[in-house]
Amino acid sequence: MIKCRGIIMKHILALLVGTIALTACASVALAQAEKDPFEQNLRVEVSPRLPRAGESVFIVIESFSTNLNKATIEWRRNGAREARGIGLKTFSFTNGALGTATTIAIRITTAESRLIEKTLTFRPAHVDLILEAKSYRPPFYRGKSLLPYQGAATVTAVPTFIGSGGARIAAKNLIYKWEVDGDAVGDASGYGRQQFHTEAGALSDDSVVGVRVSTLDGTMQAEGEALLTPTQPKIVLYEDHPLYGILFGNALAEPFSLSGEEIRVVAVPYFFSVPSRLSALLEYDWAQNGMSVRQGGDNALTLRVPEEGEGVASVSVRAQHAVKILQGADAAAAIAFGEEGRRGGVFDFLR
Repeated sequence: MIKCRGIIMKHILALLVGTIALTACASVALAQAEKDPFEQNLRVEVSPRLPRAGESVFIVIESFSTNLNKATIEWRRNGAREARGIGLKTFSFTNGALGTATTIAIRITTAESRLIEKTLTFRPAHVDLILEAKSYRPPFYRGKSLLPYQGAATVTAVPTFIGSGGARIAAKNLIYKWEVDGDAVGDASGYGRQQFHTEAGALSDDSVVGVRVSTLDGTMQAEGEALLTPTQPKIVLYEDHPLYGILFGNALAEPFSLSGEEIRVVAVPYFFSVPSRLSALLEYDWAQNGMSVRQGGDNALTLRVPEEGEGVASVSVRAQHAVKILQGADAAAAIAFGEEGRRGGVFDFLR
């Protein structure tokens, strides 16, 4: 019995020694897997930070652990050696097309015979930003809507991300990080958030809306910016012809010769925060030769030539947004009637 106990104790000790040995081996393997401090102190700077397709890329390396000026540095692009030399700390190349990947491998042999390796992968992507101001413009106006003071706008990101299989990644499957003047806007950022809604302030300063778009795994990224420049709304005067309607092709800016007995002048708003030119949010104050003839009225005024008289009369209007106090504009036109030339004429106006 005593002999059996001795044999059992030997087996138990053997098992304990084996367990201790396995634990020690695991610790050694773990220590060997730790990152080389020389590699940890290698700093890589890429310019531009997120290069686009076909753009020139510049890479600079620095180290706090070793003198790279004495090291042998080798640069490889997609496996092929591009450059090799002592102290070769810079490298440049042309980024590939959308949907391609460019791999840059850096191999450094230091003066202390240490080996440092670093691999960079570039997958170019692109994003465009489309700015849509929520302001009124007349039908058939060829220009875009401008952003007025205190006006709202929507910025839409249109990314072009081509995956490794050649298929375009849907915009709804990307991550968007929005910022204004460098400050992150967390509430507007996130998965599939490709639109950003903003409003111009009361100041005249421009603002920059930026976005960084990335895939879920972060292997592809792109950045874009849009400049928001608030502008003053405008009012333009036109003739509202009884047969042809509003003559948008001929604004009443220069002296306009009136051939008939009366004219209907209409004030058309540009870039106000209103849904239509007849919006109740706009109030119009009309004047003739500097004298008020109608306040708080609509956007049209009918003027009739007096039975006797001739001259040039000045017609002006002030349009003001009822809520947004910074959205206001003035317009004036000179209208000649009778035998032109003598100033100071006066129209009869129809309310």
